[in-house]
Amino acid sequence: MPDEFLEAKPAVFSKPIRCFSKPKFCSIDGVLYSKDMKSLQMCPMSYEGEFKVPDGVEYTSSRAFFSCSRITKIVIPDSVWDIGYESFSQCKNLQTFVIGNGVEEIDEGAFEDCENSIRWCLGLVSSG
Repeated sequence: MPDEFLEAKPAVFSKPIRCFSKPKFCSIDGVLYSKDMKSLQMCPMSYEGEFKVPDGVEYTSSRAFFSCSRITKIVIPDSVWDIGYESFSQCKNLQTFVIGNGVEEIDEGAFEDCENSIRWCLGLVSSG
C-alpha cells in the first residue's frame, strides 16, 4: 500500500477504511469539505435543523446531503454556482431552501424523493 494511505478499522465499519495521510479534506462540525473549502463533500445524516453552507463554498458534491432527513432548512450562499447530482435527495423533512444568486446549475435528481413541499426562496442570501 502506498505511504500516502493510512488504514483503520473502526468498530462501526465492517471493513477497513482508507484515509489519506496528507489531508485533502477538512471537517467542520462533522461536515466534510475539500481542504480549500470550495466544495461541500458530505453532511452527516444525523445533522438536524437548519444548515447554512459557508460563504466561499462553490459547489455541493454528488449526494452531499443524501438522506439527511432531519434537516428542515438549507441556506445556499451566493458563492455556490453548482448543486451536484442528488445533493439533497431523500431529505424527507426539508421544508425551506434559500438559494443565492450565484447558482448556475442544478444537477439531475438534486431534490429527488424530498417528500415535503419545499418553500423556495431565490436570491435572498446576503453575505453579511
